[in-house]
Amino acid sequence: MVKEFAFFVFDASKGSRFAIVNSGRAGEQKIDIAVIKKNTGAGPEIAESFIEAKYFRNRHRLSQENAVDEHETALSDLKRQISIMPGKMHGFHEVGLRSKTTQVYGLVFVSYARCLDEADSKEEYYKKFLKKSGEYDFRYHDLEKPYLRSIYEDVTITVLQKKWKISLRGALWRSKD
Repeated sequence: MVKEFAFFVFDASKGSRFAIVNSGRAGEQKIDIAVIKKNTGAGPEIAESFIEAKYFRNRHRLSQENAVDEHETALSDLKRQISIMPGKMHGFHEVGLRSKTTQVYGLVFVSYARCLDEADSKEEYYKKFLKKSGEYDFRYHDLEKPYLRSIYEDVTITVLQKKWKISLRGALWRSKD
């Protein structure tokens, strides 16, 4: 998903922006995505944003095993990762963020999958996820609390001759502090 997002940045900007994946030198926190543009000076600069990406799911791949127990650790990691304040340089690029905040954003994807013969608890799952995310002081980039936008809902797929309903929601979050 990170590479797809990087391509989207490039394509949507018609090449005026480029996303560097896993940006940073030795000794620096690696950032999943750094969006750069051409600088009037010597070289490209990180001018748009720093983004950490996280993927959350309700189950482990094609198994019936619950993956919700991993959310706590991943939310804690995301909180730590987006709490850094970028310096004047990151990796090999100058940093000149044009936004009012210099925060690192969290690009969050949350999936829900169930077999067709299972009860649907999708809304309960997303509600619990948002409640837990609020405990970490995450907020939607322009709202006071965490929120998820639908990417697709209840798409039926067949995997290994078994039918599943899958949904994906996403958001761009930041920390309240």
